[in-house]
Amino acid sequence: MTRETRRGDSPNGRPPRRYERGNVSQPANRRRWVIIDPQLQKRIVFAGAWPACLGIASAILLLGHLSSKLGQEALEAGTELPSLPWLFLTTAVLLVMVMAFVIWTSLRISHRVAGPAYNIGKVLERVRGGELTARVRLREGDYLHGVADTLNTHLDWLEQHPPQAGYARATDAPAAEVAIGQAANAPTPAGA
Repeated sequence: MTRETRRGDSPNGRPPRRYERGNVSQPANRRRWVIIDPQLQKRIVFAGAWPACLGIASAILLLGHLSSKLGQEALEAGTELPSLPWLFLTTAVLLVMVMAFVIWTSLRISHRVAGPAYNIGKVLERVRGGELTARVRLREGDYLHGVADTLNTHLDWLEQHPPQAGYARATDAPAAEVAIGQAANAPTPAGA
């Protein structure tokens, strides 16, 4: 049994229901895909991660240069530094792990934007199809709750004040053709 929730929507303030999938308990409203809108998410990840990744790559290069210089100075002084390569390697691996964490975090943030954007688009398609009871429901950690709440408020108003009977939706081809025919036969104002 799955159930979508939005902020403050769970009964008694408890977290959303969970379902069992194999041996792992997961939230009932979990998305199946991490990549929802590849173009949008790629732009978000790139915008969020490239400065940090550039800084980390620069730090690795600088660390390599300084380690090499320190090794040369040690050789000139007749001293060995056997742990210097391990220090460089350990630091470089840690910096690469930080870079991977930055990219993963950016991807998660993009997921929290692209998922709600996709959900809002689907609700708008349902409304365009005539389903005025459709509402946007987002998960607790998602972004765009303000946009979803505003859209839901407008949809509430639209449900309470439905369009007039003569209103032609874009999907109603015969009604749209009648409306176009009536507009073509309407008298034009003087001076037009």
